Amino acid sequence: MATVTEQNQLTACAQPHSVSPENGVHLQPCKQLASLPALSEKWAGLNTCETNRTVLSLEMRKREVDVGSEEEARKLEEKQRERRRKKIENSARKKRRMMTRERREHEQDCKMQMDAWTRQEEVLEMWRRRERVEGEVKRIQQAEVWKMDRRQWEDDREPRVKERAHLQGERRKERERLEKQRTQLEEEWRMERAMWQMERRGVEGERRRRTEEWHAEMESKQEEMRWVDGERRRTWRLREERDKERSESDEAWERQRELWETEDETAEERRRRERERMETQRRQRKASWLMEKHLWERNIECMRMERRRERLAWLKERERLERERTDEKNKVN
Repeated sequence: MATVTEQNQLTACAQPHSVSPENGVHLQPCKQLASLPALSEKWAGLNTCETNRTVLSLEMRKREVDVGSEEEARKLEEKQRERRRKKIENSARKKRRMMTRERREHEQDCKMQMDAWTRQEEVLEMWRRRERVEGEVKRIQQAEVWKMDRRQWEDDREPRVKERAHLQGERRKERERLEKQRTQLEEEWRMERAMWQMERRGVEGERRRRTEEWHAEMESKQEEMRWVDGERRRTWRLREERDKERSESDEAWERQRELWETEDETAEERRRRERERMETQRRQRKASWLMEKHLWERNIECMRMERRRERLAWLKERERLERERTDEKNKVN
């Protein structure tokens, strides 16, 4: 079968304008023209058999070459396609294997994390359950206490009121009683606060007094040390003058002077150590005083919070009792 190029050449040679001398086209002798059915009279004298053999041999050779080339190209293309397919499959297999390993590791990490979260949730749920049980026990105990208090209060109540004026009088008396109780509690609170302030001032005054006494003691010790140092200097000066008058040689005088200087240095070192010791004691006393102050303030704060909680509980209980009393009176009316 002829290729596309041969078909184009044959088609071009078979067109009428290509063989017409009137078109002004300069034609060259072509071996393919001998095989065409329509030929111009200009080429009729050529040897037709020779031309046909040549054309057929050329076509057969070109067809064999083309067929071989196409077969090799097709095989090469199939081989390359197979290589690309295998390469793509290997890459996909590696990628799937890697993704499977990563997914397995990720799932294992997720499972470990979920197990850790589950253990944490179990511990939290255990603590919540324990707190709920303790809270329920406390609530039941408190309800029992309130029920006993209410029963006691109901037993202590006066008989049922029949007249509205009597009810109004009872309400007025109850309001006066509550107001009196509130005034009494406020007075107690003010007295406790005043006592607390007095105690605080007393403690602070005691600390201040002890600090002042300590400072006065230190001042007296320093004054005594200064007086002792002055007495020593005067004694040394008198001794120096007396020895200087009695000394017979400058060498003995120099030795005595060096001895006195050594004694002065020793005394100065002793005084310095004493000052450092006193300063260390002062810092230790100050640190202990600060610690004691901190503990005392925290204790006062805890007492204040406890009193506040007791007062809030008392107010809630009073409101509840007032509501119950009002409901009972409304039911009676």
